Amino acid sequence: MTAAPTSTPYPPATVIQLQVEGLKCGACVQAATRRLKAYPGVLEAVVNLATHQAQVICEADATPDELAGFLTQGGFPSQPLTLDAPNPAGRPALAPSVAWNLSVALVLVLLSGLGHLHHWGIHLPGLSSMAFHAALATLSLLGPGRSILVDGARGWLRGVPTMYSLVGLGLILSYATSWLAVLWPARGWACFFDEPVMITGLMLLGKTLEILAQGRARQALEVLIALQPTTACLLPSPQSGEGWTVPAATVLAGQWVQVLPGEKIPVDGVVVAGRTAVDTSLLTGEALPVPKAEGDEVQAGTLNQAGRIVIQTTHAGAATSLGQIVSWVTTAQLHQIPVQRLVDRVASVFAWGVVALALLTFGFWAGLAPRLGWGLPAAPTLLAIQLAIAVLVVACPCALGLATPTALLVGLTVGARRGLLFRNGAVLERLQGVTTVVFDKTGTLTTGRPQVVATWLPNPPHPAVPTSDALLKLAAACEQGTCHPLAQAIGEAATAPLPPATAHETAAGRGVTAWVAGHQVRVGALDWLGLADWADQEPIITWDRAGQTTLAVEVDGRPAGLVTVADLLRPEAMAVIRDLAQQGLRVRVLSGDRPAAVEALASTLGLPTTAVQGGVLPVEKAAVIAQFQAQGEQVVMVGDGLNDGPALTQADVGMAMASGTDLAVESAQVVLTRNHLADVVTALTLGRATVRTIRWNLGWALAYNLLGLPAAAGVLWPVTGGFLTPGMAAGLMTFSSLSVVLNALSLYRWQTAAAPPGGVNQPLPSCLLM
Repeated sequence: MTAAPTSTPYPPATVIQLQVEGLKCGACVQAATRRLKAYPGVLEAVVNLATHQAQVICEADATPDELAGFLTQGGFPSQPLTLDAPNPAGRPALAPSVAWNLSVALVLVLLSGLGHLHHWGIHLPGLSSMAFHAALATLSLLGPGRSILVDGARGWLRGVPTMYSLVGLGLILSYATSWLAVLWPARGWACFFDEPVMITGLMLLGKTLEILAQGRARQALEVLIALQPTTACLLPSPQSGEGWTVPAATVLAGQWVQVLPGEKIPVDGVVVAGRTAVDTSLLTGEALPVPKAEGDEVQAGTLNQAGRIVIQTTHAGAATSLGQIVSWVTTAQLHQIPVQRLVDRVASVFAWGVVALALLTFGFWAGLAPRLGWGLPAAPTLLAIQLAIAVLVVACPCALGLATPTALLVGLTVGARRGLLFRNGAVLERLQGVTTVVFDKTGTLTTGRPQVVATWLPNPPHPAVPTSDALLKLAAACEQGTCHPLAQAIGEAATAPLPPATAHETAAGRGVTAWVAGHQVRVGALDWLGLADWADQEPIITWDRAGQTTLAVEVDGRPAGLVTVADLLRPEAMAVIRDLAQQGLRVRVLSGDRPAAVEALASTLGLPTTAVQGGVLPVEKAAVIAQFQAQGEQVVMVGDGLNDGPALTQADVGMAMASGTDLAVESAQVVLTRNHLADVVTALTLGRATVRTIRWNLGWALAYNLLGLPAAAGVLWPVTGGFLTPGMAAGLMTFSSLSVVLNALSLYRWQTAAAPPGGVNQPLPSCLLM
């Protein structure tokens, strides 16, 4: 798989992605990361708990299979990650196992709950007997609890105890203590065989629900992956009527592919035969089918709705537009943000702290508490064991480990569905603190394509040019064949057919002369045509103040009219500027265009002239942003051109239109694939929503542990006269983990008023198609 471009301090290296199993909590993440970094040649490694994936930067001689085997030997079964299958995790279908696990978990919880009824004087035949509960506890540990015990033991052996290590220790202690009570009844201990059953059932229930929730978090990305066609019909030539089926990923650039109506397009390419309408909503958000004919570009994953077409391939497999979207999102999910690195370090020592607290709890209730004269409800040693078990079980490093990556996973996936490609998760965190948004003008705030906005005819008009339509036709015919943007704008405005033109002559930077329908026509600058004194007259003064460009048209040596051309604002630009200002953000415009044109733009947008600056060179743009940053501002730069590259790199977050130059997109941390300016607001609000969710998750996980651990240790006994049983502790621990994942999933309901109504039919830039 081709990864999205990343900037690293390392020399040329290989990026390997792995699917990793056996990850239970943040401590597992730390253990797997250390194992990967121990492999010879590995420069950096990142492991993600939410996606069960790892990204490794290593020297070129390392292979994915060798690295996966090395990690597997360390206790984390792994395999190279591929994104060309509907199930990227390489897992079997979850439905049967999920149904079975849920059934087993519910039965265990029900039976253990019924076992508690005898405490209230309710005795059920068979279910209240000690033999039944001892047998049920034994079967629970040998059956569904076996994986908890095995995974927990591996954690202890690796020296990195996990959530399962703590719970497994609690299970063994509660089971062993109950047997001691049975074998030595003289000690007067009560049995609690129902506790390991309850703990096992709740653990299994919580983990199964958590898997379902995390699967929901990955679902949107997996849907994208599943939309990638796996086969293509290859043709020997565009004119061939028959072809043969090959894997889509094996198609080479330049080969011809046939796509019939109703089929998904398997490659990126250019239509060389046929006409059709294509549903591009997957990539562009465009609701209506887009007509496609010879010469038009099409993208993999979009749906051919109407006619047979033949495509000449430009990119296939992971290099297609859809493949690169998947690659960007997957790569971004594997990057840790600073707060996650801190949490993982805490999680790596969390289990040892919990074990220490459990030992202190046991020591206090077995040794010191009886001397305080408290009327304890059970034998001190038995009570101390129960509370120590509750401490081990209630601890939840899993909630801490999932708090950040799960929210990032959902946030990045929601962004991809909204046409936002984030280079990494840290970008979402940086968007939280943005104070200033800087825009380029041409191609960003404006459409980047000049258009004719007005014409003027003298009074009386030239005999050969009686109307504005006639003026545009003569000017377009004269300019025919030139590639200047102003000439193209006039050509698009003129109605066809154009009159024939001959004897074209071009004065570089000045204008064009040609013979059109028997008339000598000249189109160019006012001073070139000897009309410099017109610059002080209306409507030219008005056009100039608006930042528009005026061209004069001369026919047979006599002025025939004026044409003004302008790069118009994007329709959504004013609403976007207004939304940003309402959010309390400073808006700035830096442009290489004429200062007059930039100031006219500011007036249209309602910005003060102090907020805009024209005639700015590329390096100067970066220097201005650096000045903002030196003043304590956190800056987003939005651009699309070659000259925006330095500024996009200098900014805290660079955003590039996907229709922009390759350099701009490569320099940006966010790519707006729908080329809609409102997605700037969408990205900012999504970043805030994601970080807010992360903070809620971390706050809940930390508060849960800070309150749950002391409660399990019995600190509330002097006040409440009650204790937290191991079964209750297991229920709280399960609830904590699940609540973190469900809170992250709430991001799927996130909305923004600035979301565009539809996309623009524009493919991803070539730098994303590597």
